[in-house]
Amino acid sequence: MNVFLLNFALYIVWFWKNFSKRRYLSVYNFMILIYSLFALAGVIVVDNGIYRQEISSFNLSEISILPYILCFLSFVILFNPLKKVDNINIDEYEIFNNKTVRSFLKVWVILFIIFGIIKLVELKVTSSMGLDEAYYQRHIEGSNIFNYTGPLRYLNSFIITIQGTTVPLVMFYSMVGIIKKRIPMKRALFLIFLCFCPELIGDIAKGDRGSIFMTLFCAVFFVIIFWRYLTRNIKRKIFFMMVVLSICGGAYFWVISLQRAESGNYDPLVALYRYFGEPFPNLGIQIWDHVKYNPNGERLFSTFYSSHNFADTNVAVDYWYGIMGVPVYYFKTIFGDFYMEFGLFKALLLIIGLSSSFNYTLSKLKVNFITLPLIYFYFQICVYAFAGWTKTEWGALYQFICVVGFVLFAPNFFKKKSR
Repeated sequence: MNVFLLNFALYIVWFWKNFSKRRYLSVYNFMILIYSLFALAGVIVVDNGIYRQEISSFNLSEISILPYILCFLSFVILFNPLKKVDNINIDEYEIFNNKTVRSFLKVWVILFIIFGIIKLVELKVTSSMGLDEAYYQRHIEGSNIFNYTGPLRYLNSFIITIQGTTVPLVMFYSMVGIIKKRIPMKRALFLIFLCFCPELIGDIAKGDRGSIFMTLFCAVFFVIIFWRYLTRNIKRKIFFMMVVLSICGGAYFWVISLQRAESGNYDPLVALYRYFGEPFPNLGIQIWDHVKYNPNGERLFSTFYSSHNFADTNVAVDYWYGIMGVPVYYFKTIFGDFYMEFGLFKALLLIIGLSSSFNYTLSKLKVNFITLPLIYFYFQICVYAFAGWTKTEWGALYQFICVVGFVLFAPNFFKKKSR
């Protein structure tokens, strides 16, 4: 029995069952579709011999189906709160005749123009040294190419911290402005451009192939939740723009893969398949039933432990491999990450707790201008979960505090529309 084909069947049946009920692409169905493609990539990586060639050999008959069933159930649980995102209320708060919103937008535009300039400077530096070398230094050696000092350091960190809260608000303002014809199209497009362009430039500067696709997935989130309000003409324009961005993202992915191939002697096409296809095979082949020790948060949240300040990524990987007995740097899904870190029982409890807490919160709150940053934060957790748990550093904690603070206190500054 090919467990990877069965794994793919679980996700594609799940997607079709939900999609066939309403016949439109919701945020929930979009997430399932993405993971169906990841599962399909896993089948391709294994069947074409890429996994054996690039990672390790294995005996297909010895791979257990159990981790894939548990992982599938984990994603069913994890994605459940996204069902509540379908019906966003675009009329609850008055945001176009609000002095607070106007003042916020003026400051936000200035900050994100500066942010874009910072990322362009980063791109100029890394382009001169090679994107493959930039990736190696930042992700493998752990060195910081851009050592900002003084006010610029704090400004860059501040913008990154507020990004997860402010981008959903600006996207709401822009999309509803287009739908209601409350702001000029050029202004709305400029704001949308500032929401994602600095981030995309930063992804390129880091030499990070996957981040650009994750950024595009996050952009699709806003298209989907406002889709039913858009006119046919706007939908065509957005579809065309997304196709162009996807082509550009694919071209960049190919360029960076080609550069790494030249320095590492491997096929860039193989690298593309491996990137998206390795998480599910890694779970059953490398991780399941091979973990010797569960660090219970010390590895996953090592940033919060002063005793685990490693010189570079290679040192950290070797240290944890020696203790845990598994390759910690591989993509292995959020279930695999929690299983390594906490053991099976705690891993399932954490995923259930994470989903239940957001599910309960969203059941008490309406999906609107105020709650959109919180929903976006959870969407990011889900979309990155194919690799593992990514909210591991101080920056992620600050972003979450910023999001929660906005949801709690923002209603005091915004008037609800009279009925």
